[in-house]
Amino acid sequence: MKNLLTIASLGISFSALAQPIINNASNLPAVGYTDTVSVAVSAMSPGAGGANVTWNFSSLSPTAGGTFELVNPSATPYAANFSTATHAIKLTPFSGTAVYEYWKASSAELEILGSNISSGSGTDYTPNPKTLIPFPYSYGTVHNDVFQTTSGGPYNLTVTYDGYGTLITPFTTYTNVVRSKRDFGGSDYYYEWYITSPILMTVASYDNNTGKYTFLGKSIINSVDEFGAVNSQPIVSPNPVQQNASIKISGTHAPALGTVHITDISGRWLQQLTLTNGAATFSRDQMPAGVYVYSVYDEKKQLVAKGEFLVQ
Repeated sequence: MKNLLTIASLGISFSALAQPIINNASNLPAVGYTDTVSVAVSAMSPGAGGANVTWNFSSLSPTAGGTFELVNPSATPYAANFSTATHAIKLTPFSGTAVYEYWKASSAELEILGSNISSGSGTDYTPNPKTLIPFPYSYGTVHNDVFQTTSGGPYNLTVTYDGYGTLITPFTTYTNVVRSKRDFGGSDYYYEWYITSPILMTVASYDNNTGKYTFLGKSIINSVDEFGAVNSQPIVSPNPVQQNASIKISGTHAPALGTVHITDISGRWLQQLTLTNGAATFSRDQMPAGVYVYSVYDEKKQLVAKGEFLVQ
């Protein structure tokens, strides 16, 4: 009944107490946004909810599990089954078949229409979609939902904004984080942590049934060696970039072939480059002055390095 992966980024505002309030789904990452998924199974408690809480998971040791990409629902293989979807995710495990998740955003809520969708499998919620986030969503909000699948139901779900504060992952620290609990009854529940800046998206989740922690997005930044991928960060030259530049990656396990994705800091996809002999070149065309993010993938589409550069 639950989705494998939820990547949701939402419009927010702030109260006098710096409490993030999710008002709508107007600020989801752009189509083309890609990043990584890493997983750890642990008996560590997900911690209590509350105001100005710090959730510290820095002692966990996740392993890289795959990549995710926000895609146009109409361009996916199962678009006809989810014709009302406004957003979709493509999740590609490093070993296995890609699966899709479909959402529908409205003024009242963000709903899940389908999860783990692939050929002949997955869960279709189109008879009565499952609420992910109700709007507005402020600390203490409790939303009761009834949903149904094509194979069964109805089922009950309670969505609660149970805390906000600081999230420390094995890779980085996030502030102004929202924690949401999706409770299906008994011991069947999820926690999901949403960042609020610079883009708004789920960066971590916890499944109480399996004890699985999933870390999403930014998980490789400044932490490439956690996965033994390379021994040095790629070099962007010249940096700052004024017109043309190159990205060169080296190290014991650095890939000779692969691709490089360039996005702005909001996650909007700009360019895809071909990595040949560990290097790629690009132009700053259509890139105003500012900070940009590069992501380097090897031939197996595994993210092996990530960083930032400046355009002047």
